[in-house]
Amino acid sequence: MRYIKNITELKEYVFQRLGVPVVQVELFEDQLNIAINDALKKFLEEHYEGTDEKIIFLDIVKDQKEYILDDTVISIKNVFPNTNKLKIDDDENWLLHDIYGPYPQNQISIVDIEVWRQNYRQWELYFNKPISFSYNQTTKKLYFPVIPKNSVRYALQVFKAEDDDGIKRVYDNTWLKEYSVALAGLQWAINISKYSGANLPGGANFNYEIMESRYTAMKEKLELELDEKYSEPTDLFIG
Repeated sequence: MRYIKNITELKEYVFQRLGVPVVQVELFEDQLNIAINDALKKFLEEHYEGTDEKIIFLDIVKDQKEYILDDTVISIKNVFPNTNKLKIDDDENWLLHDIYGPYPQNQISIVDIEVWRQNYRQWELYFNKPISFSYNQTTKKLYFPVIPKNSVRYALQVFKAEDDDGIKRVYDNTWLKEYSVALAGLQWAINISKYSGANLPGGANFNYEIMESRYTAMKEKLELELDEKYSEPTDLFIG
């Protein structure tokens, strides 16, 4: 079985699944493009393999509340001020050195270490509170109701679609391929509905509803599979 690595090969796959070259498929290329784009959009937005969780940085301009992000940002989970956070190191003597100064190791107890850790966690919670925002996934508009008076940099915890190289890899995803076939098949059924009731050789009647029912059932089964099997319960915020 060949590996599908671009949209042209995915189109060929969909046509072959619909019956080409044995069957004459009445489907314009623009209609196939729409079906594949709709399938890809649903895959990127809802399938857990469609996006990666990443941290991106945004420079906040004084008195500017709205920002347009690039098309690959599907949703935003959190926004934090980009502070130089003090990280907990495995060497706890090093951690305490700046607080207590040079010391003999036997003078620092486990209690001292735990007290320092608790203070650190309180400090981290105070200085790294999530920032209020709203994000419209369609327009890619990010809005902050309150912004600082000075220019700063924010860290955005986002779910981001793959870049161009990554998009090439997702075309071979089994769910995406099957959903593209289902949407294209439904469009084909709509196209040939104009022949409904027409007489075929041998006295049979043409019935597009059988084809429509077949691809509708395929579409619904894949959407249920997406919801139950491939959608992770992530905490997303889409305005």
